[in-house]
Amino acid sequence: MRMNHPVVKGTTLNCEYVKHLDEFSNFPVRDEDVWICGSPKSGTTWTQEMVWMIMHNLDFEGAKEDIHIRVPFAELSWAAPHDENSPHHARDTLGFIKKEYEKGPVCLKTHLPWQLLPRDIQEGLKKPKIIYVMRNAKDQIVSMYHWNKMLYGYNEPLEKFFEGYLKNECK
Repeated sequence: MRMNHPVVKGTTLNCEYVKHLDEFSNFPVRDEDVWICGSPKSGTTWTQEMVWMIMHNLDFEGAKEDIHIRVPFAELSWAAPHDENSPHHARDTLGFIKKEYEKGPVCLKTHLPWQLLPRDIQEGLKKPKIIYVMRNAKDQIVSMYHWNKMLYGYNEPLEKFFEGYLKNECK
């Protein structure tokens, strides 16, 4: 559990996210792109795979490439530890996406809610295809609980995790 994180437009964020919100708010958006949006552990990674395969005519050979390169996770460089030896898509995800724009339509993923998406989307100036992924809240919380145990060594009971989740104190 993390506590005392800033709340921006009703969403608790880690400090790295807050540093990049202005850049993300002004991020260039294109009508031909596909945005996969949803909370962590809601099924966005499965959706990334399916959408990429549809967009690329079931290219199973191309699908062997890392999913974060094929369908960049917009906040990856803010959400995961990285250093100068990390691949470009992990160090500067938004820069990586802009470079991918040169190749044609891009599919990308974000866990940020509507009110934190780029202004061009919120104001209807650009209309990319948006796929919003939802999952049964109980299943999502249980999945997040096990993910936190595995990744961060979280060792409190599920009930305590659930209480923290309801108070918006979770990673």
